[in-house]
Amino acid sequence: MKKTFNITSGVKLLFATVLLAAIGCSQPAPEPQTETVSKETVEPAKPSCEVEKKGQQIKNKLLVSIENMETTMDKLHEVLEEHKHTDIAEHASEVEEYMLNLMGQSVYLPIKNFNDVHAISVKVLETSTEYSWANKYHSFAENAATFDKLEQEIDGLKSEIKGMDNIPDLICETEKGVAKKGIYFHLYAMSIYLDQVDRAVDKNCLPCAADYCQKLEDFVKTFREAITNIASSDFTTLNRTLGDLEHDVHEMKEKAEEGLKEDLHHTHETAVRQMERLKEEVGEIR
Repeated sequence: MKKTFNITSGVKLLFATVLLAAIGCSQPAPEPQTETVSKETVEPAKPSCEVEKKGQQIKNKLLVSIENMETTMDKLHEVLEEHKHTDIAEHASEVEEYMLNLMGQSVYLPIKNFNDVHAISVKVLETSTEYSWANKYHSFAENAATFDKLEQEIDGLKSEIKGMDNIPDLICETEKGVAKKGIYFHLYAMSIYLDQVDRAVDKNCLPCAADYCQKLEDFVKTFREAITNIASSDFTTLNRTLGDLEHDVHEMKEKAEEGLKEDLHHTHETAVRQMERLKEEVGEIR
């Protein structure tokens, strides 16, 4: 289940200038001529509002994702008791998808709320992602401990969202502001998936590594959508690095499918360097 998240577009501010002129004459005239100049009132600059969202609506959407995760966690608990690895993987993947949806919606929040939600969201995404493939390598006690950890993280995220009483009725954002938050969402999700590739290779689960390489490829494509509303120079820089990363990820996927563990490991090291470079470039966006 893949999701992309689109960004809307917008408005421009108007400014007026007034030209004053005085005309003199060397010889007297019967009547002095006066030129009337029409002056426009210059309105105070208003905050740019290129993306408008209803605050309560966004909060409700985030809570719907939480409720979906809680329902899935109930199902996960049932199959956990029976130690059904395939079913655990299926439900953990559902939590992962709901979490991605929540993170995609959170980019419309004001920046402080986004940062608070994002800090917990990445933990939920990381735990659910690893749970989905690695549970078959763990004992019942280890899986039960991971379940408890994931449940606590989701509860913490729910409390954070429900406690956001400072969200304005109308959220007013610039396209660039939304884009930057979308960039950070993609950046952290991709970092988590790249890390999972490495962990899967260590466990000799090359099909798992191939799956997360595919998810990484998909995220590179939606990342490009997220950076279309930033400055052209920044876009060019990030897009070039994304291209290099996409090449490495595709190569990793091929190595995983061919069972070439050592080659995959070397390519992964290159991809990690590309990801670090991408993080530095994102940090330079103003």
